[in-house]
Amino acid sequence: MGVTTTSPHLLAGWTPIQVGCRDGRPVVRWCFTEGIEFTDPFFHQTVAPHFGFEAGPPELALFASVAERDAKNPAVPFVRGAANHARDTPELRAMVDGRVGPVYAALEATRESRS
Repeated sequence: MGVTTTSPHLLAGWTPIQVGCRDGRPVVRWCFTEGIEFTDPFFHQTVAPHFGFEAGPPELALFASVAERDAKNPAVPFVRGAANHARDTPELRAMVDGRVGPVYAALEATRESRS
């Protein structure tokens, strides 16, 4: 079951922890993280310890291997910089802008109103 929303206040206290694709549509897994202070840049340093999960060498190796794959298409290696953007298509950009753009704009408006 999924939830679609463009109301930023409904996302307060939630953090996206995984992005994927199902049936050709983007899917985001969320984690309730209200009260967690994000002082470190990585999931295993901030979110995981909050839930009592300590990442050991096997988990860190898995995280590193996932980081080497392309987020849009895990079948291909991640390419840093302009070479990666060359695979973007106008259709893909339009789909992302159409689905994510309104939510992003609403979140930005909320953030700016709190500043």
